Amino acid sequence: MAHSFASQSISLLKENVQSFFADDAPREASAAVAEDSEGICNAKQRRMLKAMSVVQMLFLVAFARIAMLNGTRADVLAQEFVQLPSSLVLELTDENLQGHIAKHTEGTLVHFHVSGCSYCEALAPELSSAAQTLLSRGITTPIVAADAALTRATLQRYGVTKFPMLMWFRNGKMVREVPHASRSAAKIIEFVEWASQPSVIEFGSPAVFAESLPQLRAVLKSSAPPVIVGFEGSEPWLRNALEVVGERFRGETAFLIVSQGPSNGVGNNSMSNSTAGVLRAVHREAWKDEEFAGSQDSRAVAVWVENLLAKKRRPSKHVSPMLVEI
Repeated sequence: MAHSFASQSISLLKENVQSFFADDAPREASAAVAEDSEGICNAKQRRMLKAMSVVQMLFLVAFARIAMLNGTRADVLAQEFVQLPSSLVLELTDENLQGHIAKHTEGTLVHFHVSGCSYCEALAPELSSAAQTLLSRGITTPIVAADAALTRATLQRYGVTKFPMLMWFRNGKMVREVPHASRSAAKIIEFVEWASQPSVIEFGSPAVFAESLPQLRAVLKSSAPPVIVGFEGSEPWLRNALEVVGERFRGETAFLIVSQGPSNGVGNNSMSNSTAGVLRAVHREAWKDEEFAGSQDSRAVAVWVENLLAKKRRPSKHVSPMLVEI
């Protein structure tokens, strides 16, 4: 195949070069007239462009000849030479998939597929179309593919047993499976835009939060789940726990973080001044507010939030089986 490609490329380029020079002779007279009427500089520019075109063609001929002679890499060279970037979905293997997931902390979508699967084949162009649209919107979230035959270790690690499996990873962790209803290009774009948003909303200071708290309570319905608020202060574990848990329960409630501990202003809104409880569930009615009293780790926070949400669970349209590694 590579030999045939190289031979065809050489023949085609030789024909182009020959026709280029064959047509050049009859044009000399008209070129001379044009030179007189348009000026010496324009004529020289035309000759320079023609010479550069010939050099480019000869360079391509040489490249194709190298591909033909180098049998061990001919297929690769041929593919690089003729293949256009029609798809932005890269194919990864066990050797580079984990590194890719770890590198793209803001999120990446992975399509696990298997040879001979018609559903997998149908999903591929939808992913390619979604990737191109996202890039055109300035969203660089990568979408990649992983052949089951080349990612056996990864499949075992994440328990992937059915195909196609479209999974969302963020901060180096597996978060969720994309719902089956969200597997058209339009729905994939919608999912990526939704899932790429920060899982935690930042408040710059307790004063800003205290000012916003009455409005926050006002927009909450009595039947709505509470908003989870963390007061970071000197507790470094809190931000990480909120980001992990916020990612897991994305779409079910909001997660906020205040950069410092509670202030007196916050206390005026029925929030304790004590720094012992740095994580709180804020309801519409202040008397319902609850403080987290568990151990300082994301697993304990996840259990606490799960119990709060279970009482008033109203899943988001994007919610799918939770696959977060905590």
